[in-house]
Amino acid sequence: MAVNASLLRDIKTQLASTINPDFKTEKEAGDRFKFYIFSIIVKAARNEGALVYYKDVDKNNPETLVFRKRAGQLYDATQPYTHAVIEFPNKPPLEIHMGVKVHGRLRVLYDCDICVLYKIEADACRNNRREPRASRILLAVNCEHYASQLKLEFAQAFLALASELRVAGECYFVSNSASDVAGKLLASRKRKWECDIVPGKANNVNRLMYGFQAIFKDFKAKS
Repeated sequence: MAVNASLLRDIKTQLASTINPDFKTEKEAGDRFKFYIFSIIVKAARNEGALVYYKDVDKNNPETLVFRKRAGQLYDATQPYTHAVIEFPNKPPLEIHMGVKVHGRLRVLYDCDICVLYKIEADACRNNRREPRASRILLAVNCEHYASQLKLEFAQAFLALASELRVAGECYFVSNSASDVAGKLLASRKRKWECDIVPGKANNVNRLMYGFQAIFKDFKAKS
């Protein structure tokens, strides 16, 4: 279940930009897995008719994509961290960020692997050097890459995180691994989740992508 060359091929196929050299040689499969899920969100937005392009924290057009390897501040300009901008016709623009801290319940900060939020909120965070509010997040994704059967504790931790975050949209649990007991727990709590997400499992990957597309479809209808 390790992230391998086929995953990297899928990433390069779905994104019309290059990955920064450090990322291409990164040995930690978890970072690549998060980027893989990021690329699926990008594809889902494009399938729903969005224009998707990339900006860095200074609002420049990046030649390479630079992503955090651990959660940090959305406004951090110590490196040219990249995000994707999503524009649907006549709708408020959105942004996709990887590895940012967000305000949850009682304004406690939580690590968010991937989040889709309103661009107006992201601009306010950059201008005022503050973290995004969960109430302005359309999609939050918790990514778990594991080399063996998925542990129940990961699903339990996600349930606690989703309860505390209370995002305005959906909170997703996504893993390359799986287990019956973890799946049973997530399904019983009626949370959004997908396991066995690897390039070779086309049905699983497509189901996840369609789930993201449904979120964008609802966003277009309500905005």
